[in-house]
Amino acid sequence: MNKVFIASCRPRESVYEGHLRRLAGLSRGRETVFTDSPAQADLILIVDIDDHDLHNSVRRNRVWMRYPAKSFGLDEDGWHAPPRFLHGVYNSVSRSESAGGRFQTFGYYIHQQRFPNPCPDPERVWTMPKDLLFSFSGRNCHAVRERLFQQVFPTRDVLLEDTSNYNHFQAEPPVELARKHQEGFWNTAMRSKFALCPRGAGPASIRLFEMMEAGIAPVIISDEWCRPLGPAWEQFALFVAEKDVGDLYQIVKVHEDEYRERGRMARKAFEDFFAPDQYWEGLLKTTDYVANNQTMPEASYAWTVHFWVLWQRLKRQRIKWGTRLKRYF
Repeated sequence: MNKVFIASCRPRESVYEGHLRRLAGLSRGRETVFTDSPAQADLILIVDIDDHDLHNSVRRNRVWMRYPAKSFGLDEDGWHAPPRFLHGVYNSVSRSESAGGRFQTFGYYIHQQRFPNPCPDPERVWTMPKDLLFSFSGRNCHAVRERLFQQVFPTRDVLLEDTSNYNHFQAEPPVELARKHQEGFWNTAMRSKFALCPRGAGPASIRLFEMMEAGIAPVIISDEWCRPLGPAWEQFALFVAEKDVGDLYQIVKVHEDEYRERGRMARKAFEDFFAPDQYWEGLLKTTDYVANNQTMPEASYAWTVHFWVLWQRLKRQRIKWGTRLKRYF
């Protein structure tokens, strides 16, 4: 039995805690009891993390500093870097950042609950006629995506849509407009044999997990993406190096006849590792992995937080003054 304590970095109600308690209740794996005492906990999850002012809200949370070895950050936002002084499960972490064993990625279930983009039933997706080899609908928020939008493909079976002019995850009025765009997003995806999943502001993309849930074969374009534990990714996903975006059509075309099987295996991987009843056990396995694979004890990092903040502030000042000096030379 696991005793878990959840420590929020928000001054008010936690965004993550309710979802985590519900997911633990759905779990088919280890039994969990939530405790109000961090001292008695086997695992402490530091949640509701943001990167404002060098992760100031995390630095003010003293629970992890008192119990560094059993405290793990958890953040499904994929666009800001994790706090270097707190190991854990962060979807924004890159492959190079995970090399030391202190950081690992996982799924996007809580993010999807906060910003719903309802997924169509896979059976509906699989029976939809496919007139597109692959498609992509997303914001132009990284150099990889910019190069992608600049490509000229030889046939009409490719559809790329730059959606930078609207918020795909609109959670406030006008909700109706967001739903209209989301319906268009899924209509395009369902017509596609493969769905492109290029990196965005961070190395990961929520689109990958959306396509897996829908049963559509993904094409991952992100050299620094850190793979979540569990799935045999090569069995259902195609991997295209960022430098090979110009050869994208030819690379995917070679695998065109595999799209049905890859799509079904993508859905199975979602069900086995990232579905609601699997999420909690997968999260526990991921924190276990971090605890067992990092090369230095976590306590050795906790006391360096003040030095890290000082270094980051000096670094920002150096960039600021460097920019100012360039104006005069």
